[in-house]
Amino acid sequence: MQVYYQDQNGWEQPQYYALWRFLNRLFLRSSQHVEEIKEIDLSACSEITKVMMYCFIKTQHKEELFELDNLRDLTTVKPLSEPLRLIIPPTNSNKFFEEFNIIL
Repeated sequence: MQVYYQDQNGWEQPQYYALWRFLNRLFLRSSQHVEEIKEIDLSACSEITKVMMYCFIKTQHKEELFELDNLRDLTTVKPLSEPLRLIIPPTNSNKFFEEFNIIL
């Protein structure tokens, strides 16, 4: 099972950071992973995963991925209700991710 489908109950910062790194590589190299991306089932993904996917697509300027039937609903994601700190203490700053309550 891919990491983006895993039950995130009980996850801590290291597991969310690993998810962030995996999704970063997946979308950064989207041309190499197009078949996997086309198969993503958003209904099986957590809200955190959906927000991360949305942020990566936007910050990596891969908006054409929103045209895929399975990813179209990502355009309706809302910021997380609570901040998610991926690196403690935060070492980077990304305003777009911060708008969605993901602190790097």
